[in-house]
Amino acid sequence: MNYKAVYKSTINLIFRVLFYISNANYLLRRNEILNQDTIKKKVLHVVICLSKKGGIEEWLLNVFQYHSKSDYEIHLVSLNYMHNTYIELYNNLGVQTHRVDCNDNIFHFHKNFKLFLSKKSNFDIIHVHTKNFSESILLAAYELNIPTRILQTHANSFISIPFFKWKLNIRHSFKVWWVNKFSTKILAVSDEVGENLLGQKFYTNHKSFVLAPGLSFERFNKSIDKKAFLNKLKLPVEYRYIGHVGRLHTIKNQTFLLDIYNDILKCASNFKLVFIGDGSDKEYLIQKSKKLKISDQVIFLGAKDNIENYFLGLLDVLVFPSKHEGLGRVVIEAQAAGIPSVISSHLPKSLDVVPGAVERVSLDEPAEHWAEVIIKKLNEKNEWKERRFDYLNNSPFSIDKNVEILEKIYTNSLE
Repeated sequence: MNYKAVYKSTINLIFRVLFYISNANYLLRRNEILNQDTIKKKVLHVVICLSKKGGIEEWLLNVFQYHSKSDYEIHLVSLNYMHNTYIELYNNLGVQTHRVDCNDNIFHFHKNFKLFLSKKSNFDIIHVHTKNFSESILLAAYELNIPTRILQTHANSFISIPFFKWKLNIRHSFKVWWVNKFSTKILAVSDEVGENLLGQKFYTNHKSFVLAPGLSFERFNKSIDKKAFLNKLKLPVEYRYIGHVGRLHTIKNQTFLLDIYNDILKCASNFKLVFIGDGSDKEYLIQKSKKLKISDQVIFLGAKDNIENYFLGLLDVLVFPSKHEGLGRVVIEAQAAGIPSVISSHLPKSLDVVPGAVERVSLDEPAEHWAEVIIKKLNEKNEWKERRFDYLNNSPFSIDKNVEILEKIYTNSLE
């Protein structure tokens, strides 16, 4: 027997076996890596309700249309009523909708929400859009080791009322501590909202980012026959229309807008005031318009879908004298429609996207001064109108850029 040949062939066999084992291990590891890369990341968005298409819901609908369908599995949970119309809207975009009822007992809610998360399991990201119960939601996600926990604040959460100031300060300080402890990212729709939550630390906190709500501007790039649109609404065509878009609420300062409009009518009679939106202050505003004897000139249209049609076919100027706003998205929509705006001077500076489109006035100024500014703005040539989309599409409010920023935040947080 040739022992040398047997030895050599045995050694060759051993090397071959080792090679195949090594190659098999490599292929297994490679497949694992590829599978990890191709598995969709599960994202859960949390909102307070799905009973209306408000600013947050509108933004999320835009985001879900542009989100990468191959990279993310999107879920949305509502803590309150869910209207079938809106459930269908989200489901048609491939979003899985859920409901977890909230109640006044914070401990029961925490238990129920944690149970919901544990049953669904394996969420990679939880993105909270409500300040209500946000502490419990973040804690539940932390306890279940969800790796990315994002709180996004869409409005000023801390408005000081003198009598209750000490109570608000205590609660606010606790909320800031809690958010820093149990979130991995803090997003705000504007610098002002971020500063309202965290103070100057918003600008130095490595967790903090500004993410403005993105819009699709394509729907504003069309022509509407204004005369035909006014006829459809049964409104006279010879008037110019001063508009306000938003819920009817004290914080929007619509009672001051009635005073402004009353002063405008002292200068010119060919104006009407239009409120687009519903809210708790509607009856009060109707009564005040009667008291000022201008009720025949004030129109309440209620909340409307396809708001771009009302900007393009009805309004000549948007007036927005809010006391507080997280952002004021309708000011961006007005610019997209080519409609000039007159707004409160303290609203976020980021709203001034198109040069010349927005005029700011202090709320310390009397209604008479506001009236003068509005009339002057109406009589200006809107030279900015032709180039508005150049500015808007290159701004953080463009939905394309907005989703790109959001997905980058998600990706970086999971690395």
